[in-house]
Amino acid sequence: MIVSVFGKQFVKLQYGDLTIAVNPEADGKTKFGADIMLSSLTHPDMHGIEMVTYGGRVPFVIDGPGSYELQEIPVIGVGSWTEYEGQKMYNTSYVTEIEGRRLIFLGHISDMDALSAEAREQLGEADIVFVALGAGLPPSKVYNLAKSFSPSYVVAVGDAAQDDVVRKVFMDEANQEMTKPLDKWTVKPKDLIGKEAEIIVISS
Repeated sequence: MIVSVFGKQFVKLQYGDLTIAVNPEADGKTKFGADIMLSSLTHPDMHGIEMVTYGGRVPFVIDGPGSYELQEIPVIGVGSWTEYEGQKMYNTSYVTEIEGRRLIFLGHISDMDALSAEAREQLGEADIVFVALGAGLPPSKVYNLAKSFSPSYVVAVGDAAQDDVVRKVFMDEANQEMTKPLDKWTVKPKDLIGKEAEIIVISS
């Protein structure tokens, strides 16, 4: 599976012929065709359908809580309230499974207690958690939130993840050495073995 990031929380997952877009930014600079689109907020920053409709490929859009299965890919969405640009909005966090790996996309979580016990139970534990820096929580709490899902890897997204100062604070919290963002991340099942909440940052 190849993971790319294109600004804010815009993530592309490529697995064989399957392409999943998560939170595409309407004003982004990258456009490609996706099979599935997950959107945490119905806001242009995370709901740019036009950016992932291309070359005859029109994605199946999931932008709210529920249980889905598309092309043998299960997706569960759970809701929580958040604050975005000074407005109260409904955020959807997602868990999906690809090649036997569980991935959680938390979306825009601005409060440590935003997710209910029921929502956490539905999300469960994950191999990889995608979490946003600059969403309202300080970097230390962002890491603790991600770590609470017992992942092998934590992928930091959001514009703040590209800031060296913020990224250093985040990685210090995890007792990990400062590293440069990757151009893209290719992850294989064997890469998860022996890892515990190791941070990955991908350039956007």
